[in-house]
Amino acid sequence: MQKLKNRPDVSVVMITWGHEKFIEQAIEGVLNQSFDGRIELLISNDCSPDNTNQVITSYLANRPVPPHIEIRYFNHNKNRGSMKNFIWTICKSEGSYIAMCEGDDYWTDPEKIQKQVNFLRENQDCNLVYHRVMLCHEDGSLKEEDLNTANESYKRSVEELAEKGNFMHTASVMFRNNIEFPENLEFSHIGDYPIWFLNGEVGKFGYLPEFMGVYRLWGGSIWGTKGLSYKGLNWLGVLSGLVKYTRDKNLKKLLKLQATNVFTWISFRELDRKQKFRLLRYIFQLKPSLLAQMVGKAMGKYNK
Repeated sequence: MQKLKNRPDVSVVMITWGHEKFIEQAIEGVLNQSFDGRIELLISNDCSPDNTNQVITSYLANRPVPPHIEIRYFNHNKNRGSMKNFIWTICKSEGSYIAMCEGDDYWTDPEKIQKQVNFLRENQDCNLVYHRVMLCHEDGSLKEEDLNTANESYKRSVEELAEKGNFMHTASVMFRNNIEFPENLEFSHIGDYPIWFLNGEVGKFGYLPEFMGVYRLWGGSIWGTKGLSYKGLNWLGVLSGLVKYTRDKNLKKLLKLQATNVFTWISFRELDRKQKFRLLRYIFQLKPSLLAQMVGKAMGKYNK
């Protein structure tokens, strides 16, 4: 594998676990990038239980790498967990900008990195820029995501992120390599939203309305195909951690407001005993007034 002599302009963070069917396509989307600077691709395999490592090593041994790209492959012999592996890999990044692409997603536009770097160079008030993606279902069909509008560009703030929740897919994001990661953010079952929050503390979120990547929905996905109760419980955990982290009173208020809305996703009957105790803890941390709703759910008032 070729080693770049100078610091890369862009680091691409690609965490992977159990992605033997998809990892080649993810890597190929990065190697196809046409860019006027240097790129490093960091692949971090979190001790996959399948043949992901063999697929990666074989592919890298046979695929010519463009001269402006360096690949750094880390194959962990012990599972770190998604969030810890995510942050560990980001902290290994040496580029001025960091782009994301998990091992089951992929990029479709060879100008993606160039367009996003150009945007951040021209918009110094933004610390992050994202774009629209297509959603790939298990049958291979593609559908346009509906988190963002199609025909306009705009900038968003951390206040909007705190109040409304996530509006960015991981494979669409690039941000400046200028943030630090508090240890207490490793609590999260969801890696991207806390990272977007940290970016929002130092700048706005820029947006490009083009479709330049694909987010895959499949059975092994950490998030995409999970049920609402699973998502709701884990999202409350994320919000609880961010409430404890931020010192901004307005952001605390907005995060708690979002928690109230998220709570409606959860069916109390679908949770096991351990999950119910987790839910109770999050409620006390976030907004004790939710307790009355929880009791009502337990009695069947909300889940007939």
